Amino acid sequence: MLRNAPRRIELERTEADAVFGRNSGKAPTITLQSVTEAKAFIIECRMRKKELQAQKKSITPRQQELRAAHTNYVREHATVGKGLGSLLMGSKTAANQKKIQSMKHAQHRQQLARDLTPLETAKAAIDRSILEADLAIARAQAHIERQKP
Repeated sequence: MLRNAPRRIELERTEADAVFGRNSGKAPTITLQSVTEAKAFIIECRMRKKELQAQKKSITPRQQELRAAHTNYVREHATVGKGLGSLLMGSKTAANQKKIQSMKHAQHRQQLARDLTPLETAKAAIDRSILEADLAIARAQAHIERQKP
């Protein structure tokens, strides 16, 4: 191979899909044949990475709202007849109320988990896309380094 001949760098489909926001596995592999193409690709990847980071930032406040609402619910709805005293006193109504309140808290925790699951999944997908964009940038930078005499 000639020393100054243009070299090709191929990025895997998953990386290219993540960088360009495609979800289908049918996207063609991206081939960079020159340093100029690689630099343009790096700029595009960095812009996409910033967009992904902004999306991730927009999810965090919603998660905080849900968690704060759960905390407020728990504070406002303290269990009735706290402690063993209500059980030892022989009051069945206090014990029953405590059981009911405990069940309501468990249901509320389950609802919180159900509400947070899609947000956590979205954040994880964004994190994977950011990582794939970083890998694509690293490969393009390595291509540029190999092109230097």
